[in-house]
Amino acid sequence: MEPSLVTTPAEGANALTRRIVATAAIVLMAAGLLCVGISLIGYPTLTRVLYRASRIRPAFYAMFTLTLRCGGAVLAAAGAAAFVWLGRLSSWLALTAAACLSEAREAVAAVREFARQQSSLHRAALTLVFAGAILIRVYYLFVQPMRYDEAFTYLEYARHAVALVAGYTPNNHLLHTISVFAVTHLAGSAPASIRLPVFVAGIFVVAATWYCFGRFYGSSAGLLAAALASVNADLISFSTNARGYSFIAAMFLIQLLVAEPLARQPARRGLWAFFALLSIGEICTVPTGLYAVASSAGIYLLLAVRARHGLVPAMRPLVLALVAAGVISAFVYWPIMLGSGYDAFFSNRFVEPETVREFLARSPGSFGEIWNQWSAGWPVWFAWLVTGAAALGIIRSLVFRRAATVPVFPIAAIICIAMAIVQRVTPGTRVWLFLLPPYLGTAAVGFDLLMQRSKGAVAGLTCLILVGVGIQVWKSGAVLEYGETGANNDAINVARFLETNLKDGDLLIATLPASYPVRYYLLRAGLSESVWGSENRKIGRVLAIVDKPDPHPSRDQMNSGLFQAFAQSYVGLHRDDFEPAATIYDSNQTQVIALAKRSSGL
Repeated sequence: MEPSLVTTPAEGANALTRRIVATAAIVLMAAGLLCVGISLIGYPTLTRVLYRASRIRPAFYAMFTLTLRCGGAVLAAAGAAAFVWLGRLSSWLALTAAACLSEAREAVAAVREFARQQSSLHRAALTLVFAGAILIRVYYLFVQPMRYDEAFTYLEYARHAVALVAGYTPNNHLLHTISVFAVTHLAGSAPASIRLPVFVAGIFVVAATWYCFGRFYGSSAGLLAAALASVNADLISFSTNARGYSFIAAMFLIQLLVAEPLARQPARRGLWAFFALLSIGEICTVPTGLYAVASSAGIYLLLAVRARHGLVPAMRPLVLALVAAGVISAFVYWPIMLGSGYDAFFSNRFVEPETVREFLARSPGSFGEIWNQWSAGWPVWFAWLVTGAAALGIIRSLVFRRAATVPVFPIAAIICIAMAIVQRVTPGTRVWLFLLPPYLGTAAVGFDLLMQRSKGAVAGLTCLILVGVGIQVWKSGAVLEYGETGANNDAINVARFLETNLKDGDLLIATLPASYPVRYYLLRAGLSESVWGSENRKIGRVLAIVDKPDPHPSRDQMNSGLFQAFAQSYVGLHRDDFEPAATIYDSNQTQVIALAKRSSGL
């Protein structure tokens, strides 16, 4: 019999994966050799050519070259191993890709079927919820002034491809920063363009909250959960504030949906691939995404035990997925660590362990801060009503008779608290944003129980939440007043004033959080960044942009602000060499002070 000249789909897929694995092996070996080659560059040459050369000191250079050589050897060895096991790896990749595609199709079909099963009343109420969520977020997408953190992200990282991997601060939410880089290079640098990735993620959070809690606890609970999420000021803020926390919230909800079928059928290869990819996404958005990864892993284990699969058999594939996610995440962050140094990751003020006394003093108050932020803009009575409904929802979850259901919010919260205690850190309230949809979903379960699962009552409450609470959130100004990521709502007015009043040779210095928003708006207006300081230029006036702690600050407060402005400046100026000459701009939030040199000119 003559051999067939027709290639089957399976053979074609296997040939494609062989090419992919072979290409990856070549890239790994080339990268390894390149790293070793760079490590051989001498210290004087490296300080001249490397981005942010100010970081290159002899001690850092020694660590840098050692890391490059070790990392290069690992990469080259990994590439060689990929060639040795080319057949096995390509077969594994082909099977995994096919399984992922099958699971994706099944998931889309399940969502469509779930939506089709809903009543016309449910679909009408859900349409109103999505419309309301989109409208209020579109409003703040354009109305909300740029904040410090998002302006810093764009100016320092998302503008330039090399900056994405050349340095790290906790402000660089990598996956989010890459998405901002892509969008702004296609759609420009307007605030709405910078915020577009989180806007999409924020809308997805509302949709995923509906489906996740509707699937776990019934369609009425899902509808109420989506309504609460659509008018929550914290979720609105991070849907219109270019930070990566909405990304983590969205991925965590998907991970919960993946964990539920995995607990019933732990051998589903495609779902484990998605679980690992989501873990990578959470960690590579913000390293604190580890809290979300640990929470979803703990929930999966409890679901598996409840499904009577046994703890040890359930842990085997979980450990493999988490190890793979950890290795790939470390590989992604490795070039950034080389550019910034390991201290930027492991010794910054957000992850540095507190003393026991500091931790015990701060941590109890953080619970109140989280509750206040999650309830911002809501009437106090409604905030307490939601908390009471959440408590009732936890009780219902504990006694719910489905094997695939566990109380998601308290389990995730307990895991996160335990991790924070072990680390001895008190993260900011924004780190816990991914827990907010489960909290609201748990409250929705309680409301559903109170109304005895009446579809008409649920639809009525949904509309009341959407309209009544939504209007209250808008009137309260809670979204605009959110200050944890640096808010100076006067920055755009300061920039407009400076645009018409700056003179040749003027130098700007500024306090936080006004500095980067003003810098962003001036850049948008076409002004050169040299006004913030550059070498080898003659300086005329020094203008200090100072945030006011209150509308009528004391002299000592403003003097302290001037010291901070000088400390933040790009050139070696000293506060003691200058004295205020005139206040040329004054508002409730900001002053612009012209400074004169105490002695002869600059």
